[in-house]
Amino acid sequence: MSASEHDADEQSAGDQDPGEQGTPGMGGDAPRPPRLGIPRADEPDAGIAGPGAPSPGPPGLGIPRAGDSQQGVAGPSPQSPGPPGLGIPKADAPDEPSPDRTPADIANEMNERGIAYAQSGETERALAEFTRAIETSPATKEPYNNRGNLLLDVGQPERAEDDYNHALEIDPQYVDPYCGRAAARRALGRSDEALADYEQALALQPGKVNAFLGRGETRRLLGQLDGALDDFDQALEIGSDPDRVAALTGRAAVLADVGEFDRALQDLDRAIGIAPNSITALNNRGVVLLGAGRPEGAIADFDKVLEQQPLLVAALVNRGRAHASAGSQWKARSDFERALAVTADEGLRARINTLMERLT
Repeated sequence: MSASEHDADEQSAGDQDPGEQGTPGMGGDAPRPPRLGIPRADEPDAGIAGPGAPSPGPPGLGIPRAGDSQQGVAGPSPQSPGPPGLGIPKADAPDEPSPDRTPADIANEMNERGIAYAQSGETERALAEFTRAIETSPATKEPYNNRGNLLLDVGQPERAEDDYNHALEIDPQYVDPYCGRAAARRALGRSDEALADYEQALALQPGKVNAFLGRGETRRLLGQLDGALDDFDQALEIGSDPDRVAALTGRAAVLADVGEFDRALQDLDRAIGIAPNSITALNNRGVVLLGAGRPEGAIADFDKVLEQQPLLVAALVNRGRAHASAGSQWKARSDFERALAVTADEGLRARINTLMERLT
């Protein structure tokens, strides 16, 4: 996976509010088209998106964005994502230059260590190594891109955008930062600028799967649904299995937007066939099943999500809604109470309280 592959399976699922089917990522960057059968974000009845997105804020409601989840880190070689971390602690002992090792050589070694830390889940140490690499050789582009990816993962899109800008100042032909910066700008509510970055990435590398995924979701946010479907179709055709999962999930979101629930379910079934434990696909299939009046099937999918992430607010709220629809008011209340216990976001808490007030 390349450096800015912030666009694959576990898409941004945490950027919307309870009440909308719609990610990872990590809404609210642009007006969305009318939904047929799936409420908008300001309607507390809708379902909420799955796990963590690169954008800041609480999990939101609905089908997450297709292009936001596997942005990891990369050097001159590919990378893997690391889970969220907090600060930038002290890094390893400093490397000393020698006649055979230039500052750029040392920075590349630090960058590779950062990648290894990110792959093992040590995000803070990864951030520290990328920062040291930047300080050691400010003209080396990869550490900026990789630190940007991790900053985006931990909900700091403004800082991430700065790093992507630095990488592109060094090399305007470097494709990965365009995709990363697009994800950051989308998280900041600047979808038009995000779209332009994805366009530039595809101009430089026409087969960039993650640019198709990210552009597809951005077009969806902008209401360009036909274009979004074209992008997801293209990613589905040329991508690997993780890319296909993201493309199917993204295409299902667009189909659900226009009320084509049967086709959306077919895509989500295919995605789950490829990745049976995909939290995004399971959560989204549950949301679609619930919207189609099949709460028992929805509950089964949310159960599978919560087996993997027991405190995922999106799945707790969605399952609570499904229990309420199935007539199990006490189970619904239990899920809503658990969700309230693990989220501090006041807007999300208000929506959950609204759902609880509707219980009989």
